[in-house]
Amino acid sequence: MIDIISSNRAAELKSALQSGLLDVNAITDDASCTTLLMMACNLNRTELVRILLNYKADVSKSNCDNDIALHCASYISCSKIIKLLISDDLKTINFRNIIGQTPLMVAAKRCYPRAIELLLEAGADRKAVDYSGNTALHWCFTERHKITNVNATIKLLCHSEGEFDIKNNSGNTAIDYLKSFQARYPEYTLVMPYPAHKSRRKLGLAR
Repeated sequence: MIDIISSNRAAELKSALQSGLLDVNAITDDASCTTLLMMACNLNRTELVRILLNYKADVSKSNCDNDIALHCASYISCSKIIKLLISDDLKTINFRNIIGQTPLMVAAKRCYPRAIELLLEAGADRKAVDYSGNTALHWCFTERHKITNVNATIKLLCHSEGEFDIKNNSGNTAIDYLKSFQARYPEYTLVMPYPAHKSRRKLGLAR
């Protein structure tokens, strides 16, 4: 079963599902509760995802971390898989994992602009907060990625100045996260979409 997915053997997968020898929602790993669909997403197997969805794989099934397939696809930023999952069931668009992350927050953490665009177009809530009070904008400053991707992510996630000032449960805003990011990576030139924001002058951010 696992070999079929890892080796990307679409014909064998379809045959096994068609014959009833394989449960479309089978668990591939008892320890993590990863489903066939999640595994196919993690490995970027677009055609296998398509086949599993055609055989009614449950996109809302979650693993032990309460991630669903859309979290997995958002993490690897496969736009084709994200489109397939969204078209199958829009109700999962703001599904929360064990720490309250939505798929949008996962994509923001990875700074994948195309994934973020697709999720927002499908109705992802950019103002949603995880169980620590972080928004997707907080998450985009937690890892180092290409500066063009970081700036594109900021632009996509921030539709008003106030979104930079939302405080998490520790009292930190996205601006606080941005300052920490800037301190760690001083070679990065971050661009804020609101030139008049009070923190721009203090941080010396580009227009």
